[in-house]
Amino acid sequence: MALELGVQDIELDVRLSRDGVPVVFHDEALDRTTNGTGPLHHHSLTQLDRLDAGAWFGPKYAGERIPTLDQVLERYRDKAFLHIELKVAGSDMASRLASLLQKHNAYDATMVVSFHEEALLQVKGAAPEERLGWLVTRWDEGVITQAKDMGVQYLCPLASAVTPALVDSAHAKGLAVRTWAVKSDQEILRMFQCGVDGMTLDAPDRALSISRITVGPES
Repeated sequence: MALELGVQDIELDVRLSRDGVPVVFHDEALDRTTNGTGPLHHHSLTQLDRLDAGAWFGPKYAGERIPTLDQVLERYRDKAFLHIELKVAGSDMASRLASLLQKHNAYDATMVVSFHEEALLQVKGAAPEERLGWLVTRWDEGVITQAKDMGVQYLCPLASAVTPALVDSAHAKGLAVRTWAVKSDQEILRMFQCGVDGMTLDAPDRALSISRITVGPES
């Protein structure tokens, strides 16, 4: 649906199954969005593949399975730029991710983001070609300097913490700014006015509409 709307970038979350397979799943536990229970990492891929991960969202999605990252990279090759959020750190996650990026030749079509500094540094070591983005809830000049020192290309602050001055400061240090938790039309407009390079939100159609009005039809 996002691709049909004209969205080019998709954000997704990745965790490891008990047997070390990267799967696309947001929550730590299965209970809210599947008919399974308990932490996802306590289940093997075979067990996860038996679960219904769509019925909670609506009847038309019943029977939807938890996808592996491998499947997503294969399905959306040359169709979308994927922002892969690592929900956990660990050398096993970094090495398995690096193998998948190499398998699908996905370095030009992906970016890895995380709240965990350790996870980003591990990916940098395992896949030095990959773009990296650091997710933060609060930021200031010190955080901008730290992001630059970490070697990430994107700083990803909470929308409510974004100001034009901090965006300008990040840009001056060569960092792009991609914000998240943009909840309303007013917040979308404010992000454009602050000069961010992108935003993660649940209503991309609204962002596209506001972008065409405020920036122009080719934005």
